[in-house]
Amino acid sequence: MPPTSPSPALARIAERFSARLPARLDEMDTAAAAVAAGNETGALAELERILHDLAGTAPVLGYDELGALARSGEDMVVCIRVSATRPADESIEKLRAHLRRLRHVAKQERAEGQ
Repeated sequence: MPPTSPSPALARIAERFSARLPARLDEMDTAAAAVAAGNETGALAELERILHDLAGTAPVLGYDELGALARSGEDMVVCIRVSATRPADESIEKLRAHLRRLRHVAKQERAEGQ
C-alpha cells in the first residue's frame, strides 16, 4: 500500500521543525563547544535535552536517520554526564564527531524533505 500524505496539521509541524532545525543544531554545537571547553555542567544537560527532543520528534516527521543519531548521541551524553569525573578528551571528541555526523545527516534529510 502506498504511503498516505501527511495531514495538514502534521505537514505544518514538519515545516516548523525543518525551519527550526538549523537553529537547534547551532544550539547543539554551542553546548558541545562548552563541554569541550570544560563547562560541562549545564551544557551537558542542554545537549541532552536537545538530543532527546530531536530523537523523539525527528522520526515522526520522516527524519529517521537524524532521530537514530540523536538517540545514540543522547546516550553518549548521558554516559558522560553520569561519570563522576570530567569527561576524557577522547570521549568529548567522539561526541563532537558524532554531532558533526548528525548535523550532516540533518542537512541531507532536510534537503530531501523540501
